[in-house]
Amino acid sequence: MNGDRPGGGLLTLDEADGGPSNWLVYFMVDDCDAVHDRSNSLGGRVQMPPDDWPKVGRGAVLIDPQGAAFGAMHLLDPPD
Repeated sequence: MNGDRPGGGLLTLDEADGGPSNWLVYFMVDDCDAVHDRSNSLGGRVQMPPDDWPKVGRGAVLIDPQGAAFGAMHLLDPPD
């Protein structure tokens, strides 16, 4: 929690999703598309391209050159 607002979340994976359980860190950014472009220019890859998430913001899941996944998120209503 961040004050009275959620500061994170958990998802239950379905067996049909495949893949092991994992943690994914999201970094709050001002411009998700710019982070996506910069990551690509530095040798990163895209797991999920930038997309609008209703009532949340705009997010992407990227993979750094060493293979570690991370999220970039621009929130519609960021915490204070």
